[in-house]
Amino acid sequence: MDTIDINILFFGSLKTYFGDNLSMSISKGTQLVNILDILKQKAPESIAELSYCKIAVDSVMENENYIIEKSSEIAILPPFSGG
Repeated sequence: MDTIDINILFFGSLKTYFGDNLSMSISKGTQLVNILDILKQKAPESIAELSYCKIAVDSVMENENYIIEKSSEIAILPPFSGG
């Protein structure tokens, strides 16, 4: 199976668990939900926050079932509020 490289950007409180970004190689055809599962295993204390995050792939908002077919930049955005 082909592998592709992704770069994951973290925002807000997620930086506490993962830093600003994380690069990894995944199998082509991996769903976003599987990437979230990998992150939850790396930092179990982040599970609650990751459950409510929005995800953008190459600057386009996608749902958890989205399939990664090429090297991409993934942004994980926790819920936030502001004024």
